[in-house]
Amino acid sequence: MLLGKNRDQKYSGSYEQVAKIIYAVTTEKVQSMEQFYKTVVMSYLLKNGDAHLKNFGVLYDSGFNNIRFAPAYDIVNTTAYIFKDKPALTMFGKKVWWGKSELIQFGVEHCFLSHSCSVHAYKECLDALYEMKKELKEYVKHNRAFKDIAIKMIDSWDLSIEGNTHKEIPIETIRDWKKNKRV
Repeated sequence: MLLGKNRDQKYSGSYEQVAKIIYAVTTEKVQSMEQFYKTVVMSYLLKNGDAHLKNFGVLYDSGFNNIRFAPAYDIVNTTAYIFKDKPALTMFGKKVWWGKSELIQFGVEHCFLSHSCSVHAYKECLDALYEMKKELKEYVKHNRAFKDIAIKMIDSWDLSIEGNTHKEIPIETIRDWKKNKRV
């Protein structure tokens, strides 16, 4: 684990700490920081409350001459199953679902990206979310057993698309889930 904590401590830390370590140890800093930033943004947009310390790592060659951020994995929507779920690690000292402006600020202040690069990377992630939403709606047409979970995923993604900060999934959204809206 990047921060040297054991598996029982994987939820104690911050995305800022992870960014600092990745920046310190990688040789491909610009690419690694942008990739890390996109991984964090996707976790927030998808409402992945399980992006803990064990999900971030680096890859290196045998001589440690080329050290880079490892590809993302295990990015899921946890709020569809645990509606009060929150991010696994803190950002800006809190475990809340930060919105667009805070995520862009994180990219600039902690991933050392230019403002325009941070905005562009955020937009790429948001475009991917729109595409996933479209694909999920198509999937549900042929897999109706997944409908209830799909509705929860899409509703939580719609909150992300709005770009606002949320302490947790709003109760109004949960009421809509109970009404079982159609996809």
